[in-house]
Formats: sequence, C-alpha cells, structure tokens
Amino acid sequence: MCGIIGYNGTKKCVPKLIGALEALEYRGYDSAGIAYIKKGNIEIKKEKGVYVVKSSKLEKVIKSTNFDDYESLNYFQNAITTSGLTDALKNAGIKPGDSVSVNGVEFEFFE
Repeated sequence: MCGIIGYNGTKKCVPKLIGALEALEYRGYDSAGIAYIKKGNIEIKKEKGVYVVKSSKLEKVIKSTNFDDYESLNYFQNAITTSGLTDALKNAGIKPGDSVSVNGVEFEFFE
C-alpha cells in the first residue's frame, strides 16, 4: 500500500513533502519516496508498475544512443547517473528489478 502526495509551487518542496509523509506515517505504508523536478530536467511518475521518466536532457542522449553498441550503451548508463536520474528514482522508491521507461526506452533498473 502507498500514499501519494503532491506539491505544486515555487518554494522549496522537499520539507513540505517530508512533513506530509510524516503525517501519513501512522497509516503503516510500506514505502515512501519523493521525486521532484529540478530546473525542469526530470519528471517521474509511476504508471502500472513502471517508473515513467520524461527528461528533455536525456531525450537528446537517447536519440544519439545505439543500444546495440556496448560503448554507446555505457555512455547512456553514465548519462543516467550523471543527470541525477538514478538518485531521483531511488527517492521515488525504485528497487532493483523494477521497470523504467525513459522517454519511451524501457529497461530494468539495477545498481
């Protein structure tokens, strides 16, 4: 079971979200996470068990990645880490083996 909260505004959102999660804590939810947009780079939502990511920055990387080429795939994996997506997914509650779709490219999350 999970609880979903949101905040739409221009002030720092993490303290507000943490407070809201703490208010839900007594209900016994088994997990919690926060995903947020930083400078418009990353948007994460969970749909039907898949973490769906939209990122204009990663869209350019995806267009230039040949997923059949080992070096190109390494470049893509590095871009995911350096863009902050890995940390954002962890904050959203992702676990190894969960599915991720980044701008339409789907893969299994692992560390």
